[in-house]
Amino acid sequence: MVSEYELPRIVDIRQGPDHLDLKEEIVRGLELQPPMLPELLLWSDRGQNLFDRYSLGPSYYPFHSELEILSKYGHEVERRMPANGAILELGCGSTRKTQSILAHFCMQQKPIQYFALDVSHQSLTENLTGLRKYLQDSPMVNITGLLGTYDDCVAWLAAGGANSMGSDSLNGLRGGVDGGINGELLTSLTILWLGNSIANLETQAKASAFLSRFGAACRDARLKCQFIVSADICRNKAKIREAYRTRRPEFRNWLLSSLEAANLALCHEAFAADDWAVADRLEGGEGSRGTMAMGIYVKPKRDLQVPLVPPGEIGNQGGEKTKAIAFRKGELVRVIRSGKWGEKCLMQVSESAGFSVQQCWRDSNGDYGEQSGR
Repeated sequence: MVSEYELPRIVDIRQGPDHLDLKEEIVRGLELQPPMLPELLLWSDRGQNLFDRYSLGPSYYPFHSELEILSKYGHEVERRMPANGAILELGCGSTRKTQSILAHFCMQQKPIQYFALDVSHQSLTENLTGLRKYLQDSPMVNITGLLGTYDDCVAWLAAGGANSMGSDSLNGLRGGVDGGINGELLTSLTILWLGNSIANLETQAKASAFLSRFGAACRDARLKCQFIVSADICRNKAKIREAYRTRRPEFRNWLLSSLEAANLALCHEAFAADDWAVADRLEGGEGSRGTMAMGIYVKPKRDLQVPLVPPGEIGNQGGEKTKAIAFRKGELVRVIRSGKWGEKCLMQVSESAGFSVQQCWRDSNGDYGEQSGR
């Protein structure tokens, strides 16, 4: 049992009570051709735990390669961080990969404010508690969890949220009354976007737009901004397929947890997990530099109807809603897409967003890359 003192500070930055009402997004996605489910459904409390366990397996090279890079070059992040700077991690998850970076601040006795963004309160509580224990409650690292989505975080940043954190946090760490370090305002922000998240977006244009939005929010808050992003640059198709082998029970359970989350969002059992199987498909990769993407899907085991509203629900016009979507046996419904980009592609995305690439790091196998830009 975690005592009150040990609880990490978590700030709810969600913009409204319906911030995660995914009903409309689920319906819109299922009506597309080809159909898809919102990726956010994978990151429920249960989904996060299932993925964390799967990612530790030896075949899932993205986790191990990224951990290698951050462990080897984490000191450079600390060295490049100016005084009165902060770190913001988007989609922090287990924080395993961030531990090595923050440990360097402790060793160098250099104060740092660490903001960890996630959509799961339970995940933030458990993982930030574990992070504090790993860092032995070092007064050098002021840890604050942010509960919300990427959109919530952009709004929070633009409104000056990074410099509005009071010092009454439950974790007892040092912080100024204005949210800065030792009472001084924060002047810069280093945003960590790890886990190949940038390459999971649909297009490179969307990835550039994402970076641009955070850059603009930092300018609104008068914070100098730099990004550290990671990308899967593996060209070995066999290795990629092995990392995403959907026949593994733990991987299949993670994917099917998205259907449970969809049922919760729709407020009725639209999906029966026993009616669905999972599938993967590696796309693209023509030539040595062509981009690739691993698509992960669920598919019905038989022809079926997915009811989008509970039976008997009354519509806005007083009529009964009976809307359902028909799916054929084996029809693919995408759950997540994992892009495989080259370093040149990642550089183009960063520069299109207005960031100048400062540093690139690779793992020892050349399968994964980290890039720093400001």
